[in-house]
Amino acid sequence: MNKKSIKYLEKHFKGDVSGKTIIITGGNSGIGFESAKICAFLKMNVIIACRSLERAGNAIALIKEEFPEANISAMKLDLSEEQSVRSFVKEIIDKKIDIDMFYHNAGIFRMPYQVKEGRELVVSTNYYGQFFLTSLLHPYLESLKHDVKMIITSSVACRWAKVSTDS
Repeated sequence: MNKKSIKYLEKHFKGDVSGKTIIITGGNSGIGFESAKICAFLKMNVIIACRSLERAGNAIALIKEEFPEANISAMKLDLSEEQSVRSFVKEIIDKKIDIDMFYHNAGIFRMPYQVKEGRELVVSTNYYGQFFLTSLLHPYLESLKHDVKMIITSSVACRWAKVSTDS
């Protein structure tokens, strides 16, 4: 993180989130990776959830270079696979992870047309997978003794969607 970003956070970020736990889907690259760095700087417990534990490990190593004391780990999650989503939620529940924030960030785009588990891959990952994950995780989040913040990254691609509420 550059010095200008750190100065900005030090000046404008109010409150203390140190020790709070955030799960960031797709936290190994792009916006998710930058968010993970900011959360590490803020001394949060960061869990990167992504398809490749190898890529997550590389991201963690880069973040630890900047913030050696960062409490950051990875969990496997492929939003295009129902079993992966189920396993991810089961691991959270089994480990009794006390989640304070959940950042839905993972997504794919500009992919050639592919079908996986009966659904087009981009739709499965960016929409169905996110909804399925939230649906499975919701009862657990409700059982926690505090509010859980949900953060959702969206896309400007929605501008070109043709959505109708007519049946």
